[in-house]
Amino acid sequence: MCIAALSCSDMFVGFLAGRLADKFDRVSLMLMGFLAFAVVSAVLYLVARSPGWILASRVIGGIGNVATVSVMADICRSTTLEERTPLFVAINIAQQVC
Repeated sequence: MCIAALSCSDMFVGFLAGRLADKFDRVSLMLMGFLAFAVVSAVLYLVARSPGWILASRVIGGIGNVATVSVMADICRSTTLEERTPLFVAINIAQQVC
């Protein structure tokens, strides 16, 4: 259930974040906002005392995971196809490790 909550919030907010990243050039502001959600999620998960709080932290964590969307949108905007391919590979590897 916790994994589903993380995935669902990541998926739904990802669409919104992608749209915002395409519409506005303030990627650094979006990145800071989504990273704040990731930090809040980690702290909430650390201090959770019940399954409900763990579930809430995973939903918030899914929103924090969307920070990758704003980073990838900025990379697409500022690089060529040959330059961005190794960057995307490195980002995907880092996500799997963390």
